Amino acid sequence: MTYSPAFVQAVLEENTEHAFLFLLTLDHASLDEPIRLVNDLQDVTSRGNVYSAFPFELILPQDDGETLPEVMISISNVSLELIESVRSIESALNVTLEIILSDSPDYIEMSIEGMKTNSINYDANKLQAVCQVEDVLNLAFPKELYLPSNFPGLFK
Repeated sequence: MTYSPAFVQAVLEENTEHAFLFLLTLDHASLDEPIRLVNDLQDVTSRGNVYSAFPFELILPQDDGETLPEVMISISNVSLELIESVRSIESALNVTLEIILSDSPDYIEMSIEGMKTNSINYDANKLQAVCQVEDVLNLAFPKELYLPSNFPGLFK
């Protein structure tokens, strides 16, 4: 991934004018449109999509090499609209996290795609979602079974 020069400079400086913002997209086939949030005090438009200002934090996993990494997303001051959307979904949400600089919102500095929610818990103050990438380490290999019904040419 190629970072912008402004991003590299902002990371290396002790003090910077640039704010690092996380864009969070929650999507599901049953939603009319994805839920888009930004951890800022004002809405942000990135690539034509409006991300609503919402306080949330990311809790990164331990890097122990034994377990698949999970990211916990904790959204504070949850609105009833967000809870109603989450309640209506019966399967895992698709989650995308992106990092942008506040003054160049259309350039994605870093992106984590392909995550799905394992569990979602909520109350009147907070919504917490545990997200994980697909567990490719425990998939069967080969995926197909070599049976006469699947591969008749092998059994002649």
